Amino acid sequence: MRTSLSPIQRDCRRISTVAHLIAQAAVANPEAIALHAGSARMSYGELNANANRLAAYLRALGAGAERIIGVCLPRSFDQIVACLAVLKSGGAYLPLDPAWPQERLRHLLKDTDAPVIITTASMADGLSAEGRTSVALDHVAHIVSSFESCENSVVVRRENLAYVIYTSGSTGKPKGVEVTHGNLLNLIFWHRQAFGVTTADRASYLAGLGFDASVWEIWPYLTAGASITLADETVRTSSMLLREWIIEKKITVAFVPTVLAEPMMKAQWPADTALRFLLTGAETLHTFPRADLPFAVVNNYGPTECAVVATSGTVAAESDQTPVPTIGRAISNTQIYLLDEQGSPVAKGETGEIYIGGMSVGRGYRNRGELTAERFLPDRFSARQGARMYRTGDL
Repeated sequence: MRTSLSPIQRDCRRISTVAHLIAQAAVANPEAIALHAGSARMSYGELNANANRLAAYLRALGAGAERIIGVCLPRSFDQIVACLAVLKSGGAYLPLDPAWPQERLRHLLKDTDAPVIITTASMADGLSAEGRTSVALDHVAHIVSSFESCENSVVVRRENLAYVIYTSGSTGKPKGVEVTHGNLLNLIFWHRQAFGVTTADRASYLAGLGFDASVWEIWPYLTAGASITLADETVRTSSMLLREWIIEKKITVAFVPTVLAEPMMKAQWPADTALRFLLTGAETLHTFPRADLPFAVVNNYGPTECAVVATSGTVAAESDQTPVPTIGRAISNTQIYLLDEQGSPVAKGETGEIYIGGMSVGRGYRNRGELTAERFLPDRFSARQGARMYRTGDL
């Protein structure tokens, strides 16, 4: 018997890459603004053309399917162009935060065996190594601009890597999580459907590139032809300044980490605020929103190993029904299992460990075969051949 596909599954199978979707958006409306930062703007036509040229340059350096390319740039237009260029080249990007200690950056580049690092001239020497090419964007701009801006014909499959992102290492050695194009597309199509994203939306970009929320803040919107506004460093770390910025910039969908979202949920907001959804996550949410907020608050849960988000749910105004807001329900094409120590489902109302199955489950850990086998297990509850589930360790 053939199992019918959900609309999101059909989309994921029909469209192979994020780069393809963004190219479509650029062709459909090249003058539309893709990126805002202060008074600066970048149109979809410019974004796509710049990424095409850089992708051609990267391919000349050996970029391609399953090749990991480091991106170590501050939050900027260049950063987003670079990540898109890596995807257009057929490679997978390794997001690196320039604020991290250089020792950590060098370790992650070595661990992934990245042949190329895209960075700035001030950081290039410190990140260079034998067999690795450092691309300092501010020094090679004239070379990149000489390449033709044309769509590449690189074949990329859903099972190929889209990005590798490292955990913080707070509980031990940092782990490089391998996320495929199929994993990423499932997140994108669920998000666009769940929050009704259109070309009229303006989303915020607050996260550092090394935090997987950045994946969520960038690709669902650019693939939909919406625009992204980059917050400056002062704004992104203050809940009250961020609230004012969201109002001023007419942000319609924003992801805000829990620690900043909680005071914002208790603040007063103008009735005509453009914000439609305040998305939050990263830590346990303990606060319920005010009843008079002019937007919905959505709580989200998901480990890096499962493409950012595994469960999502709108948080109702404060009530006596639950002590803390819930983490919602599984997103599209994702299954949540609550299992006991023997791996059996717990009874309703009992505590169990969260296991995640479905299309969001990543490939595994980079160069950590034993740990991958320990945490990424065969999904015996799924009828899909080769299905796996991720053991989160969360209760």
